[in-house]
Amino acid sequence: MGEDEGKKCGCIADEALALKLVKVYFEEVARMGLKRKLDFDSIINAYFYALQRLKSKDKELKNMVRLVEDAERRMAAETRDELFPSMK
Repeated sequence: MGEDEGKKCGCIADEALALKLVKVYFEEVARMGLKRKLDFDSIINAYFYALQRLKSKDKELKNMVRLVEDAERRMAAETRDELFPSMK
């Protein structure tokens, strides 16, 4: 998605979103005092990790949809007694 397309739909590019996520993450880490020393490699690794997850979000979403649909199919075949065993 080009920069102009992103502005039209109100979307944010994966790269910009990854940068914002890393910024918030390290601000929280610093605020909570969880890590005394931040090195450049930690920041770069966090950025690329976030970017990779954002790039694969469509694949992960498809997997989640499939899991939910499978669960719905299994639940549709259950009887009332199977769904509510204590309500006899």
